[in-house]
Amino acid sequence: MLKPTRRQFLNNSAGLLTSSALTTSAAQKSPLRIAIVGIGQHGINHLSGCSAEQLVAVCDPDTNRLAVASEQVPDALQYLDYRLMLDECELDAIVISTPIHLHSHIATAADNLGIHCYIEKPLAYSIQQVRDLIALDARSKLNHQMGNQHHGKPGYREAVALLKSGLIGSIKECHAWTNRPIWVQGNIKPRRQRPPKTLDFNLWLGPSQPVAFRRDLHPFQWRGWWQFGCGALGDMGPHLLDTVFEGLSLSLPTRVRAASEDASNHHFPKASVVEMDVTSPNADPFTIHWYDGGWELPLARIGVNRPPANGVMVIGERGRVFIPELGGKPQLIPNSGANLSWRFITTVTEYDHLAHWIAACKTGRKITNLAHG
Repeated sequence: MLKPTRRQFLNNSAGLLTSSALTTSAAQKSPLRIAIVGIGQHGINHLSGCSAEQLVAVCDPDTNRLAVASEQVPDALQYLDYRLMLDECELDAIVISTPIHLHSHIATAADNLGIHCYIEKPLAYSIQQVRDLIALDARSKLNHQMGNQHHGKPGYREAVALLKSGLIGSIKECHAWTNRPIWVQGNIKPRRQRPPKTLDFNLWLGPSQPVAFRRDLHPFQWRGWWQFGCGALGDMGPHLLDTVFEGLSLSLPTRVRAASEDASNHHFPKASVVEMDVTSPNADPFTIHWYDGGWELPLARIGVNRPPANGVMVIGERGRVFIPELGGKPQLIPNSGANLSWRFITTVTEYDHLAHWIAACKTGRKITNLAHG
């Protein structure tokens, strides 16, 4: 059984109004004792992002990945099992970049020990796990953050402000599309094989139901499995739809309809279209249309001839707003005859999302929250 370790919060003497003030204040504090769990692409990037802190440990059930991490942080302790790491290491914060079926379990264990958590998106494997983590975060005094990195981009803040302004009038519909999946999905029968010798597959599975190893599970293809991933919508929805939900203060969907191509009971469909009815306190109900896997877009309704690989079009009674992926600058497209003018002014510059969380952890105050991302 894991035992709580000693925790000490640092007091911050000044109020924090902007991200720049937050970073400046936090830079005067001592380094955080951080561990990173999951040394894939994001985990490797986070090694660099945490380089100014004290990287106590890295954890991954694949020794090949630990070897890659050791090249950057040779002094960090190495673990295959995150539970042992949490039991043995004195930590202030943890970065979780594992497959998502482990997110909730690691974050809950860390919170019980008084450890701040940065959790890569999507937040968790299931709706219930997401609700449980948000409830846990609401009770906690710790700074927990989901890795929606585009929140630090000026384009994200401008898109949110533009939608909140009501400039394009009452919202009629919204269309979002992605070139995902770029991994295996559909009605396939992956071949069983032995796990790589470098991988402890039981630790990789964690609390999931035991299954035989397939070559399309590790290290990347797990995203397409019902048991371990969230498919294309779970992968890109947090990037594309987050801005719409934030900018229009949307409710959870009141009704969902879906169609798919080449579905199975083990993999997400090869392609799908999902319709979500949503409501807003300041707008009439409307529908969000989601397309993935190359599903044909209604180009005439969206109003584009050559859509980019990923994007969102919000359609109002007086115009449209195109929102590119990953915090790109939004584009206002007035209807014919509509005189729409928009200028976005902000004093907040682009900031690094992970660095912002690290700074928040050092204040001794709760700055971040999982409900917002």
